[in-house]
Amino acid sequence: MAPRRKHPLLRKFCQHCGEEIPPRKITRRGYSRGYWTPVKFCSQRCNNLARGPSKGFIHHSGYRVFSMGKRGNPMAEHRLVMEKMIGRPLRRDETVHHKNGQRADNRPDNLELYSGRHCKGSRVIDQVQWAQETLALYRDLPFGPEYIEQGRKALLDAGLSQIGG
Repeated sequence: MAPRRKHPLLRKFCQHCGEEIPPRKITRRGYSRGYWTPVKFCSQRCNNLARGPSKGFIHHSGYRVFSMGKRGNPMAEHRLVMEKMIGRPLRRDETVHHKNGQRADNRPDNLELYSGRHCKGSRVIDQVQWAQETLALYRDLPFGPEYIEQGRKALLDAGLSQIGG
């Protein structure tokens, strides 16, 4: 009569794809004590797919970070949200500011786009508004190349070769 097994040979199926998982010899000390299959998935790929989309993690700096691309490069969530809002990738000189100061609060109405660093930069909305006001102020003045040549000739006629001197 054969000795009775502690763990009978069970048929296990992958919880993600349903494929049968072959039994594996797993022991503490490296020699066989019988067949036992403690795994729930047939492969690491099924394990990753069953976990669902990544929720990211909170970096020690306070920002929520996701692993992006094939290599898993870290990407801050507030930059991803801003890229979706403006419809293009952010440039290196652009930063995203949290209005309420909470770095994990990445709602679109809490984010502002800055050109440059926070301390030296200014909001893009303010820059656009300033540019529109400046253009409206000087809209009626001729600033073509012929206007610059007329000014240069007037200076030469007056005997001034350099401005201010």
